[in-house]
Amino acid sequence: MRKRIFIFLLLIFTITACTRDPNVQFIQGTWEIAHADADNEFFQWQFSNGMFTRQQEIDRGSSLYTTGQYRMVESDGNLLTLELFDFSGDRISYEDSPMTIKIEIDRANDTARITNTLFIRVSP
Repeated sequence: MRKRIFIFLLLIFTITACTRDPNVQFIQGTWEIAHADADNEFFQWQFSNGMFTRQQEIDRGSSLYTTGQYRMVESDGNLLTLELFDFSGDRISYEDSPMTIKIEIDRANDTARITNTLFIRVSP
């Protein structure tokens, strides 16, 4: 009987530990800049189960493409902080060391402010 209870509790703990944060669930998919300007003709983030892709076209033809991994650092209300690491492709920062980004989520409008820039969801 004790063994069954132990296995049951272990199973419950495992399932609970695997439950993804609702803010991390929300950002899954592809996001494009809401209002392109002269500096950012195209700007896109994609988040997928711990992996990210960042594409940006600046100065009419200069494109940047970066991939890497992310992990949640903090999630509170509609604010999410991610650590980006293990980059490949174009530089995302001046150093190749991990960096953090802040994301402000607006569920009602299905938008996200990623590092203070407004993005809209273009695919789930």
